[in-house]
Amino acid sequence: MARQKLSVEDQRRRNREYQRKRREKLNSDQESKHALQEKERQRWKKRVKDKKVIQIDEMGDRAKRNQRKYWREAQKRSREKRSIEDAVLRAHTPPDSPQDQDIQEYNARHSRQSLRQKRERSKTRKRHSREIKTLKEKLKKVTKQRNKLRKKIYRRRNATNKTPLDSPGTETKKMLSESNIRNPKIKKVLLFHNILRRELKKNKQTPGPRRQEPALSVSSGKILKKYRLLHQIHQFGITYKLIRGKKQTKKKPTFLKGITETVKDFFLNSARVTTDKTDTITRNKIKQQRMILADSMINLHSDFLISNPTVKLSYSSFCSLKPFYITAPKASDRKTCLCQKHENAYLILEVLRMSGVVKSNKLDDSFQLVCCSPASEACLLRTCSRCVNKGTVTTQEQDKIHVQWKQWERVQEETVNGINTKLVQHSGSLSKLIKLYEQILRNETTTHVCLVRNQSKAYRNTIETCEESTAIVHVDFSEFWRCKYQSEVQACHFGQNLPQLTLHTGMYYIKGGKAGFCTLSESKRQDAAAIWTHMDPVLKDIKTRYPQVTTVHFWSDGPSKQYENKKNFFLLSCIPPTLGFERATWNFFPTSHGKGTPDGIGGTVKRTADNLVLRGNDVTDGHTFFVKVSNSLKSIQLYHIAEEDMQRYDTLLMHPLKQVPSTRKIHQVIPHENRIQHRQLSCFCSKMLVCQCFSPATFYFHGYPEEQQSDTRRAGKKRPLAMLLEEMEKEMVGGEDVMEEELDEEPLKSPEGTVTVTTVSSLNNGDWLAVVYDDHWWLAKTIAVDTEHQDVKVEFLHPHGPTAKYQPKLLTKDVCFCPVKDIIVKLMGIASPVKLRKREIYSIAPDVMDFIEPEHVRRLLPKA
Repeated sequence: MARQKLSVEDQRRRNREYQRKRREKLNSDQESKHALQEKERQRWKKRVKDKKVIQIDEMGDRAKRNQRKYWREAQKRSREKRSIEDAVLRAHTPPDSPQDQDIQEYNARHSRQSLRQKRERSKTRKRHSREIKTLKEKLKKVTKQRNKLRKKIYRRRNATNKTPLDSPGTETKKMLSESNIRNPKIKKVLLFHNILRRELKKNKQTPGPRRQEPALSVSSGKILKKYRLLHQIHQFGITYKLIRGKKQTKKKPTFLKGITETVKDFFLNSARVTTDKTDTITRNKIKQQRMILADSMINLHSDFLISNPTVKLSYSSFCSLKPFYITAPKASDRKTCLCQKHENAYLILEVLRMSGVVKSNKLDDSFQLVCCSPASEACLLRTCSRCVNKGTVTTQEQDKIHVQWKQWERVQEETVNGINTKLVQHSGSLSKLIKLYEQILRNETTTHVCLVRNQSKAYRNTIETCEESTAIVHVDFSEFWRCKYQSEVQACHFGQNLPQLTLHTGMYYIKGGKAGFCTLSESKRQDAAAIWTHMDPVLKDIKTRYPQVTTVHFWSDGPSKQYENKKNFFLLSCIPPTLGFERATWNFFPTSHGKGTPDGIGGTVKRTADNLVLRGNDVTDGHTFFVKVSNSLKSIQLYHIAEEDMQRYDTLLMHPLKQVPSTRKIHQVIPHENRIQHRQLSCFCSKMLVCQCFSPATFYFHGYPEEQQSDTRRAGKKRPLAMLLEEMEKEMVGGEDVMEEELDEEPLKSPEGTVTVTTVSSLNNGDWLAVVYDDHWWLAKTIAVDTEHQDVKVEFLHPHGPTAKYQPKLLTKDVCFCPVKDIIVKLMGIASPVKLRKREIYSIAPDVMDFIEPEHVRRLLPKA
């Protein structure tokens, strides 16, 4: 027979009995009890040492608050449990045997006199209780009878006065009809009197707080407003402010007036601008783009006091001086433009803090692991000899502790894009993580933080110390704006019928003033030639309005396809002198730290255009956008750029340029004639911009100073920049393009290893071609030849030329049909492919590339 299964209550009872016997046995043997207690103490110490139990002094502020709250609640539950147990014990425990002293106290309490007094007090309380009960019943009966009679009188009065009351206007007319008075002033006074009397009578019957303030109640009555006599109430000393119930604004103390601007500037420097065009805040009819605080108010208050040691300002006053459009971040803000280097360092730092390696979660405090304390500029740039090899010695216990951390990394995936940036999980020992964090600090984080500090400080200083002969121009490309109809059919809304406009926004500062601008174009180009085409009208406008300006400092972020490349550096050395500027610099913000005023200007311009569309205006092209937005937006100067204007700067870039070494590390470029000076950090300590701070390097364009050219024909074609610009100016006023004539008269000869293609019959599958497509030339591989239509199906390699390496797209091939007229040349000696990360990397010989580039430019030039 199977054994009967115990119920849950029987199991619990058996377990309690077992534990009780175990405790009794343990208490009977003191040595075993002490040994067990010592074992538990050692186990607890080991768990604390292995960081399996985190003590309260190692927790963060929030964790400490939660732990102490849990302790308080547990202590409260324990006290309640003990009180209930004591009450149960008292109720079920018989009284103790009386002692001599207890007997004496009992006799004293139960004497004849005390018992008699107790009986008298009991009789008195009972008598009073009966009287109170009787009086309450009488009061209830009388109150009920009184309310009954009051209601009876009210009904009889309404029964006798069934005629409705006259309105104040009718009552006034009756009063004047009995006399021969026809004066309108008297009529108005009587009307006001009747209205006021009616309002007061009505207010008397209204319960609540309005009855306590009859004058204000009268002023807000609907009858007085109906007859438009609200101004008559002023004779009672009531103003409109009291009628509206407007609260008096609290006046700020006098000592805050002197530091208001200082605190405001600090907040503006400690916040980032939101890029959404609809993310604005309006107060007192002032609309501002919302800004988000970069840190908590407590930390910002501490930083403000450190940066301004002479100012004494409380936390509450500091908060009251915050501009209304600067707010704390919300969950919907969702940071999507964070700095990858900062975030990777913060992710590891948080794990190290939870493991007890560091105590603070501030990135600057962790620099002492690899830098001097405090860290200087040389320490952050890793040029300090004292801390260049500084590190932390790990212990054996840290080798045994297993931790996990996350990092933002570029991951190779089988997708359309091929490489994506994702948050990747890593695991390892604590000592490995410490070494990894120190390596990250040495290689990138400290230098990156120094760049952010220096560039931000230099940007503020150039604006604050701007002279009359200097202009600071901060520029950035905004997102494309799609043209719109006020009402669109589905095919138009989801199709590609309407163009997208490129917006190049910015703000320029001069001494005592500033102005925002926005250039727009229907071309989607954002390369160096397009940038200077957008900047051309802005610089001319600055020179026209402020002819004393001779120096211009450009500030922007550093995308390699837009601003930070050799073509932009070359044009920087060419264009400003032709526009009347003697000196110029181009300064770059570090990666992911370029948000600023241009983003707010772009949001304002696009928001204005969207509002125009909502009001019934159709914005279908760039000219309409320019006209309508310019009329609605007076504070920002708009310029319309034609796509044909960019060809002027394309001719300046017809010759290949040498690559500038370490372009990604450059953050300031100082141009000279046919050469540039560049350095890692911006410096403006010299007015002539020739200081030797941060070890500037010099780079020469086109082999300057003179050096022998392997191709004498190509060297002879070069012309000085001044002559080239002069010829282009002649072309704009009706002259002939001399360069184009020369290129037409003397076509370039194909170098060895190339063949000029005139018909598709000379092509075979697998041939390498240089093809023109979308104003760029591409390296392409022949897939199929169509002799009937005289075109060829090719697979493009990326990126477009000129570049050092070409590679096919992963997964999805970039395939297109190209006519034979778009084939520049057929390549016979393409280099052998090199396998690298599942991709094939190709290159083109330098002499072949030198032939393709000018031939490509020649084909783009318009025919005379």
